[in-house]
Amino acid sequence: MDALNLDLSDQAVPPPVLVPAKTQCRLRITSMILDRAKSGRLMFTVALENVTVPNADVVFDRLVLPIPADEESKRRMFLLKAKDFSKCFAYIIPPLQWEQLPVKLSDAVGHEGWVLVDVETSDEFGTRNTVGKYICTA
Repeated sequence: MDALNLDLSDQAVPPPVLVPAKTQCRLRITSMILDRAKSGRLMFTVALENVTVPNADVVFDRLVLPIPADEESKRRMFLLKAKDFSKCFAYIIPPLQWEQLPVKLSDAVGHEGWVLVDVETSDEFGTRNTVGKYICTA
């Protein structure tokens, strides 16, 4: 039987690169899943690989979907972010069946777009890169 020998020392696994805030980077969608947030709202969780900066950490973003009870300004904010995402990655979010969550959108994988990254610090995730703004070229 062959043994798998993984070298997990600090030298073998370099730490991910934290990209400075407001850096323009090309990102590629590696995963896009529709699910319910802890609050019960529907949202897309998107994992994005940094194509511009080698060894950069994966960037995650969430696209929250509006609900009828939302105030108009909040609803507009959610819809504008989804629209900017769609333009940025040249990906049209298809109609989906909400009954069987989570839903993986495998056809989104591989789409690339430009964003300004941001840096966020939280108790849950520590310091990491997030999407500051989608850059819509079309």
